[in-house]
Amino acid sequence: MRGVVEKCTFCDERLARGQQPACVEACEDDEMVFGDLNDPDSRVRQLLAEHLSIRRKPGLGTQPEVYYIVEDPRTLQEVAPTAVVFEEEGGHA
Repeated sequence: MRGVVEKCTFCDERLARGQQPACVEACEDDEMVFGDLNDPDSRVRQLLAEHLSIRRKPGLGTQPEVYYIVEDPRTLQEVAPTAVVFEEEGGHA
């Protein structure tokens, strides 16, 4: 532990062993989902296609790959006032 915030690697050492990231594995009720965004048949891709989602601070150029599903779009400004809504052709993603 270095006492600084480090970029998440999605537990790449666990992924190399065919495991899910530790946060996903520890999370109850499937509140966190990990998957291949390039696979249109993946669960994560399907969830993004069915729900309004946001990415935080994509304007910083860090190309965030974490998407947050917004349960109630009316609260979007309260939850993430600077977030960018991610939309795909054919609906929200």
